[in-house]
Amino acid sequence: MIRNVGTILLAVGFVLLAVAVLLRDPVALDANIGAGILSLAGLALGGVGLVLVVIGAVVGRRRGPAG
Repeated sequence: MIRNVGTILLAVGFVLLAVAVLLRDPVALDANIGAGILSLAGLALGGVGLVLVVIGAVVGRRRGPAG
């Protein structure tokens, strides 16, 4: 369960970062502010998702294949 939540958060973080890259415009300040907010949110969600995936893998390894 925790691994699934981590994977979803990791995917959402990646999507936010991808959208932020698409929004960046060298002449439009509003787009860059929005892209910056998306980048921060994407990094935070992706980081939490990655930690949850790793924790899920470690807990699953301790429980064994049946857990």
